[in-house]
Amino acid sequence: MIRTSNQPHVSAWPDGQPYKPDWITHRFATAAKDARIKASIHDLRRSFSTLAQRAGVDRLTVKDLGGWSSVTVVEKHYTGEIQPVLEHFTIRPSAL
Repeated sequence: MIRTSNQPHVSAWPDGQPYKPDWITHRFATAAKDARIKASIHDLRRSFSTLAQRAGVDRLTVKDLGGWSSVTVVEKHYTGEIQPVLEHFTIRPSAL
């Protein structure tokens, strides 16, 4: 289910109950393993933050969108390189 203006959760079952974090983490891990991709939900959060900041989104907005407790957390843990994550999702010329 996609969030609507009256739905408080980003993702939820059709009855409106939110997915449990462990369920999402498990489903993502299974899908990544099946696709032979080494990535985690945490990698996606870090990539989101870094890409948003590179696109010019201010850190306060990134904090709010990502649900972090403070801009300091974003600055300390969620700003930086995404290469280790992205290398799993790109085709290198040597692989062709």
